[in-house]
Amino acid sequence: MRLSSFVEGVEILSKYYKSLDGHHIGVGHDVIYLYPTDKPVEEKDCLRIWELGFFQEGFDELYDPQESWQCYV
Repeated sequence: MRLSSFVEGVEILSKYYKSLDGHHIGVGHDVIYLYPTDKPVEEKDCLRIWELGFFQEGFDELYDPQESWQCYV
C-alpha cells in the first residue's frame, strides 16, 4: 500500500470515531488494523476505502460495522 492511500483511508475513517485520542489502531506482522468505528461508515466512504486497498477480514464488498478495517503494508 502506498502512503498516500493509507493516509486518505485513515482520514476517511477518522470521521467515524467519536474521538481521535483513543486506541483505534493496531498492527500485526504485515497488517495495520483500524478498529471498528463508533459510527457506521457511509456507503460512499466504504467504496472509497476498498478502492484504496483496505478490507474487512472475510467481508469482500460487504460492510460489517462491528469489524475492524485492515490493510497490508
